[in-house]
Amino acid sequence: MNQEHAAYCGADPRFYDAIHRAPDAAQAVAVDDAAADGEARRSGWYRRALEPAPGGWTMARRGDWLSLAPEGARLPAQGWKIHVSAALDNAEAVLEKVFAVCVARRTPFKFVPSRALLLRRNAKYADRSGSGKFVTVYPPTEDGLRPLCRELCEALDGEHGPDVLSDLRCGPAPVHVRYGAFAGRYVVGEDGAPIPAIEDPEGRLVPDRRGPGLHVPEWVELPEFLRPHLAARQSVNLAELPYAVEGALHFSNGGGVYTARDTRTGERVVLKEARPYAGLAADGADAVARLERERRALDRLAGLDCVPAVRDSFSLGGHRFLVLDFVPGTTLNTVFARRFPLAAAGPDAATLAEHAEWARELYGLVERAVAEVHRRGVVIGDLHMSNVMVDEGGAGGATRVVLLDFEAASVDDEESRQIVANPAFAAPADRRGTAVDRYALACLRLALLLPLTTVLGLDRHRAPALARAASARFPVTETELAPAVAEILRGAPEAEGPPPPSVRDWPHARDSMVRALLGSRTPNRDDRCFPGDIRQFASPVGGQSFGYGTAGVLYALRAVGAEPCVEAEEWLLDRVKAPASGSPLGFHDGLVGVAWTLDRLGHREQAVELALRVADEPLTALAPDLHSGQAGLALALDDLARAASGKEAVRLADAADRCADAAARAVREGRPTPRAGLLHGPTGVALMLIRRFERTGEERLLDEAEQALQHDLDRCRPGGPDAAQADAALLVLDGKRGMPYLGGGSAGLATVLDDFLAHRPDPRFASAREGLRRATHSAFYIQPGLYRGVAGIALHLARAVSRPDGDAAHDGDAAHDGAAARDRAALERHLDLLDLHAIPHRGEIAFPGEQLMRLSMDLATGTAGVLLALGSALGGLRSAHLPFLPPPGGPQTGPGPGVATK
Repeated sequence: MNQEHAAYCGADPRFYDAIHRAPDAAQAVAVDDAAADGEARRSGWYRRALEPAPGGWTMARRGDWLSLAPEGARLPAQGWKIHVSAALDNAEAVLEKVFAVCVARRTPFKFVPSRALLLRRNAKYADRSGSGKFVTVYPPTEDGLRPLCRELCEALDGEHGPDVLSDLRCGPAPVHVRYGAFAGRYVVGEDGAPIPAIEDPEGRLVPDRRGPGLHVPEWVELPEFLRPHLAARQSVNLAELPYAVEGALHFSNGGGVYTARDTRTGERVVLKEARPYAGLAADGADAVARLERERRALDRLAGLDCVPAVRDSFSLGGHRFLVLDFVPGTTLNTVFARRFPLAAAGPDAATLAEHAEWARELYGLVERAVAEVHRRGVVIGDLHMSNVMVDEGGAGGATRVVLLDFEAASVDDEESRQIVANPAFAAPADRRGTAVDRYALACLRLALLLPLTTVLGLDRHRAPALARAASARFPVTETELAPAVAEILRGAPEAEGPPPPSVRDWPHARDSMVRALLGSRTPNRDDRCFPGDIRQFASPVGGQSFGYGTAGVLYALRAVGAEPCVEAEEWLLDRVKAPASGSPLGFHDGLVGVAWTLDRLGHREQAVELALRVADEPLTALAPDLHSGQAGLALALDDLARAASGKEAVRLADAADRCADAAARAVREGRPTPRAGLLHGPTGVALMLIRRFERTGEERLLDEAEQALQHDLDRCRPGGPDAAQADAALLVLDGKRGMPYLGGGSAGLATVLDDFLAHRPDPRFASAREGLRRATHSAFYIQPGLYRGVAGIALHLARAVSRPDGDAAHDGDAAHDGAAARDRAALERHLDLLDLHAIPHRGEIAFPGEQLMRLSMDLATGTAGVLLALGSALGGLRSAHLPFLPPPGGPQTGPGPGVATK
C-alpha cells in the first residue's frame, strides 16, 4: 500500500481528493477509508475556525490549514518556525492557548481547523514528516523565536501531543521548532514532483528537507537556547536495555518495527515501537493503545505455532515497545512476487499448474491459522499478504505460516469493526468480528492468483471477472473459487445497470470512455476540472497540467476525435491568465505543457503568452529531464516558437535553445539525471536531441543522443523469471527495481531507440531494443496507467507493430518475423488485461489510477491515458500518440470524426 495515496482516499469514494474536500470534513471524524462505515463520530469544526478573524487580522483557507495574520504583516521567505502538536482530546484547548499568545504578539500562524483533519494528519499511514503538526507559528524574526517559544511552553505546560518527527521538541510541552521555508518556493525532486525549497547562502534554491528526522541546514546555526533540548533528544537510546537493534523492518506514523538481538541470550527478537498520540486508527486509538491491543491478543493466543510469542515490554523516551519472538521466513507478499509466473511472457502449463497448487496450499495454511485464532476468541482485523510470514524450511521441510500484526485485533468481540486495513483486503462496512477476517481470506484466495483485489474497493462486482480471469490463466476452476466470490459479494448492492462495453469494442468503448471523462468534470472547482492522481494537489498547476490535469485530458479527447469540451477549455484558459506563484514550468507537470496543449486546441495567442512567461524564467537551473525539466521545455518551446512570429518567436526559440544546450551539456558531462527512463532519465534528453536532429540535420545531436541512450542502457539489467538466459528481458533499473513501463522503464527506452535506429543503425542498440521489448511481453501488469502501467506498454507495442520495416536485411528473416509476432501477441494480451482493469462508472468505462484505490481520469495514470493507448492500438489513429513521439512512417493525420458524448 502506498501511504501517500491512501491519505487522499477519505474525501470521495470514487476519486482521489484532498481530505478537506470531504463533504463532512467539518463534522465527522474521518475513519480509515478501508473501514469507512458511515458511523463516524460527530464533532464539528474547532470553535476558532467558525469565528471571524480578530480585528486587524486576515483569515484564509489553504488546503488543510486555516491561516491568520495581522493585516500588512510581512514574513521572511524562510527561518525558524514553531509547530505545536495536540491529541484529539485536547486540541481545542491547545488551540485556544496558542491563539491567545499569537494574537497578543501579533504573530502569524495557521492551524488544522477540524477534528477530522487532525485525525487524518496523525493517522497510522499519514506522512511521517507532517505528523503531529496542529498549529504552525511564524516568528517574524529570529530574535523573536526564544521569547515566543518560552511563552508557548508556559501556556501549554501540562498539555500533551505527539512528537513532530521533523522538529526539535522544546521540553515536555508539545512545542517544536525547525528551520524551513515560510514562502511557497519549489525545486524539482528526484521523482519529478515539486518540493518546497529554501535558499542557501549563494542564493540557490535547495530542497527544504522535511523528512521524519531533524535536519538543520549546514549554514544555519542552532540557537543557543535549543542546545539543551538537542542534547536531551540525543541522550535517548537503547544502551541501558538488553537489546541491540540490528535493523529496521518497517516504519509508520505510529513508530517502527526493528530486528534486534537479546544481549543476554544472543537470540534474535523483534521490537515494535509505539509513539503516544500518533499513528491513530479509525476509532481514534493511538499507537500505544494499538500496541496494548496486540499484547492482549497475543497473550490470549499464547502457545499457538501460528503467531509470535510475547517476550517483554518496556518504555523508552516516552515510547512503548513490545518485544516479540523473531519469526524466520519471508512475508507472503514477497514470496508471491518472486514466484508469480505471469511476470513472464509465456509461462508453460507445468509452471502455471505448480503455482496453482502452491496457491491452494498457502491459502489452506493461512485459512487454518485464522481458524485457530478465531477459536481462541480473537479477531485479527488486518489480515493481508504482508502480515503473513512464510517459512518454507520448517520442521521436516514443511511450510509454516505465522500471522503477524495484531494491533487491530479484538478479543471476544463479534461486533468489532475494521479500524485499519490494506486496501486489497479491506472489508465492506457491514462486516463485523470474524466476518472481517473471512472477507480478507476470500480476497487472499483470488489475490494469490491475480493480485487485483484492490479494485474490489471500487466495485465488488468485479470479483466474478477476477475469478474467470484466474481460471482462464491457471488450472483452477471457477467452482473452486466460487466460495471466495460469494463471500466478497455477500451484501453487495446491486450493480448499476448493464455492464459497459469491452474495451475491444471500438468505437463504442471510445464513446463510453469519453462520456466517463466528460461526466466526471468539476468546472466549479479552482484546483481541478477532471479528477486524477494525487499529484494534482502537489502544486498550484497540478490540476491544469498535461500529465495529471485538464490539459492532458483535453489532448487525449482531441487525439481520438472527440468533440471539443469547450467548458473545460475555458476553465483552463481562465486558470492560466495569472499563474500562481510556485507553479512548476515543466511539460508534464507544469506551465509549458499547458501552453503547448492550448496551442494544439487552437488557442494560439494565449498559448504564446503563457509560453513567454515560462521563457523569461531562469530555465538553466532546472533538471535536464523530459517530465519537468529542460528536455521537455526545449521540445515544447521549439514547437511554440514556430507557432509564434516576430520577436516572440525569437524569444521562445532562444529559450528552447538554452534548455536544449543545458540538457545536452548535462549528458556530455556525465550528470544527466539521478533517475532513468523516458520521463525522468537520459532517454528523454535523447528524444529531444533526436527531434532537433530531424529539424536541423546536425550529426552531433545524434552523437549526443547516442551518449544519452547509453547512460540508460548502462542502468539496465536482465530481469524476470528468465533473467539467467541469454535472451532474457532487459529491465531499466529505477533504484533497485527493474521497470518495464513507458514512463520510466523498458518500453520508453525501446520507443526512443526505435527512433534513433531509424536514423543511425547500430547492432548494439538493435540488440538491446529487442531485450527491452521482451520486458513488455509479460502476461500481467498490476496497474492500467499510461506512464506506469499496461496502457503505456500497449501504446509502445502498437507503435512498434505499426513501424514499416524498411530494412531489406530482414526480408524472410524468421527471427525478425517471430519477434514481430510476439509483439502482436503481447499486445493482444495487454488489451485483455485492460478489460480486466476496467471499472464501470455511471454505466461507462473508467480505470483506476495509481495504487488502484480510486478512479483516475488523467492522462498519466487513468482513463484519458488508456483512451489514448486504445486509440492507437484499436482505432489505428495516427493522432493517438504521446507528444514528440508520433507514429513512424510518414506525416501524422488528424483525428477522426467527433465522438458521441450524450
